[in-house]
Amino acid sequence: MADSDKLHQLVDQIIRTVSQKSGSKVPYRDEPILFTASHMKNFTPPKYKEMRGLLSGRDMLYKSSAEIFYLQGKYMEDFEDDYPLPPDFIRYFPTYREFSLPQLRGYFSWRAKLRRGELVKAPLAYAFLYTYELLCGIGVASPEEGLRKLRWLHEQYERIDPRLCRYTKSWLNDYVIYYGLDRSLLTGSADFKYDGALITLLEYRDHTPEEVLHALEPFSSYKLTGSAFYKKYPEDVAAVTARVFSALAEYYRKKSPQGIFGQLFGSYERYDTFLFSSAVFYEKAPHPDTVYEVSGVTRYLCHNGNWVCERFLCRKDKAGKLGILLKNIDITMRRVYRFPHQLKPIDCTKIFSDAIEKALREFLEEKKRKERPEILIDRSKLQSIRDTSELTRKKLIVEEEEEAPPPAEPVAPLPETGLTSVQIAVLTALLTGRNADDAARAGGQMLSVVTDSINEALFDQFGDTVIVFEGDAPELVEDYAEELKGMVGL
Repeated sequence: MADSDKLHQLVDQIIRTVSQKSGSKVPYRDEPILFTASHMKNFTPPKYKEMRGLLSGRDMLYKSSAEIFYLQGKYMEDFEDDYPLPPDFIRYFPTYREFSLPQLRGYFSWRAKLRRGELVKAPLAYAFLYTYELLCGIGVASPEEGLRKLRWLHEQYERIDPRLCRYTKSWLNDYVIYYGLDRSLLTGSADFKYDGALITLLEYRDHTPEEVLHALEPFSSYKLTGSAFYKKYPEDVAAVTARVFSALAEYYRKKSPQGIFGQLFGSYERYDTFLFSSAVFYEKAPHPDTVYEVSGVTRYLCHNGNWVCERFLCRKDKAGKLGILLKNIDITMRRVYRFPHQLKPIDCTKIFSDAIEKALREFLEEKKRKERPEILIDRSKLQSIRDTSELTRKKLIVEEEEEAPPPAEPVAPLPETGLTSVQIAVLTALLTGRNADDAARAGGQMLSVVTDSINEALFDQFGDTVIVFEGDAPELVEDYAEELKGMVGL
């Protein structure tokens, strides 16, 4: 209320006082002002007396504190004052009737400035009282407006007094649920922070290996993505982890009614809940029956005014079990890849170890197949090649024909090494620096075919590829050179 309005109100009261003293039939004439400046300063708008008068009826004896708060709040919904802030004070679960008159006047003056966007530091009880007003829809035209103001207040108090935010953080989500607002307005509450990861794991077939791995991490005591081995082979680790999870999901689906989530994560629960817990909140009428879907794993149901939450609850004791699984993936892959820094083995169930070994073996076999060069033959050009070759042969004049090597006979593997003579010849050439291509041709085979067969024959022994192609030339993996020399007798 502006100072001029207060002054006019005060003058009107003076006129009524003078009129009553002189008789209602006496016409008004100029009189000296009987109120001093201090009286004018301490003048109390009658609205406060009227607000307190709402409590005088006998029916008020049977109303709850929350309902009385709501009735007084709606009565003072648009009221403004201009009064100094009182000294700081403490009130728990504050309502209007717990405030003294100076504290009330200070509140409505503070609220007037706040509504104009001017946040003045004041007793924390004021911020709680204003929050209760917003939760009950006092001073807002719609739930959307109420949520905007509540969120703005939360953001401001995160900087100036976070004690309020410990409550508003959950009340913001309660507000969205209670008033049925779009679920995109829900904040990143701790109650829902794992929902997205759980949904990814429930629908793991529709997600990439990297997404599955990152969805597992929040529930695990071992952070696989922080491993040095993961940082060097991120795609391999993610692929193997996704295969392991898929295998275990299928295993537990058949063996356990709870499935993999009951075994490794937690359980699905249904429990009574209270929206706006610890707040002064009043419902004018019971909330209509509704179902509010927070996510694919969390929803709230209201029936006859009572709220129930259905959601998946993660258990801390499960994190260690999942951590053992992810750490054993790290341990096993380091061993097979011959990583320089090995980890000490830890106890692991046979179900876990079998799933890891199988997933890793299948992944490496598939990776090897993909790395083999694809040979494409354009059959439409074969005749042209034949014609050109025949023409060239006729034009060539040679004094002495070189004796062509006899057709290659199938070569049986040597029993000592499991390798054929051609494979040993190529390995020997690579180990001694001779031409491996000549060694392969002498055996009637292509070099690329021989090197692939060597890698395949030795994979079970080394758990790795022993020959790699750097450009067009094959090279031995240096870590395995000494062992290979012993195999071929060098």
